[in-house]
Amino acid sequence: MVYRLNDPISGHLATYKTDRDCFTVVSFTNRADSSDGEVSFTRIDKANRILSGTLWCNIPTEKCGVIKITDGRFDILY
Repeated sequence: MVYRLNDPISGHLATYKTDRDCFTVVSFTNRADSSDGEVSFTRIDKANRILSGTLWCNIPTEKCGVIKITDGRFDILY
């Protein structure tokens, strides 16, 4: 399953929250949403309740330019 980020129909997006220095996530004073990206679920393990997948996104920020997340990977419990 592949989900596009910042899709106006689905409302999916990635959000980057940070402090005013853009790279330290201590107190969330700034927020930026993705302009483009994709999340892909590559494995859904119902027995162990694990979702696995990959992601990429571009998040334009006011003070830090475009933050590009590439070749992201995740394994999360649900």
